[in-house]
Amino acid sequence: MSGRDPLCPPRRARQGAALTLVFAGVLVAGAVTGAFPDPDHPARRTTTVPVGAVRKEDVREAAARAMADGTSPMEAAERAVSRSGDRWGAVYSEGEYQEFQDSLDGRYTGVGLSAAREQDGRIEVTGVRPGSPAAAAGIRTGDRLRSV
Repeated sequence: MSGRDPLCPPRRARQGAALTLVFAGVLVAGAVTGAFPDPDHPARRTTTVPVGAVRKEDVREAAARAMADGTSPMEAAERAVSRSGDRWGAVYSEGEYQEFQDSLDGRYTGVGLSAAREQDGRIEVTGVRPGSPAAAAGIRTGDRLRSV
């Protein structure tokens, strides 16, 4: 007799059941390891106090205390930022901050030329910005630069 065996369940049903068990296993493993957020857990509650504002005041106070003691306010501010635990926090002098802002705005300090290394190892000028120090020095696209 040809056709499906009535005692053997279809293959798709077995695959569906297997995938369901795998998915349930992943959910149980996540719950057991604490991978899902628990809003009632004290370590996972979000604070309503802005952390950045508190840290900024701590840095200002550390710099002011150092200035009053006659030590470097920059070093004191850097120590306060490093103690805060914020790995992205940084302290800039006014000049460093201005350079940072200029780089974000697309303004860079340089001589005004682009260069590339050729296959033979020599460096060739690929572009010179008009009005730049390189243009004033007479450097042109295609010039070869000597290695120092």
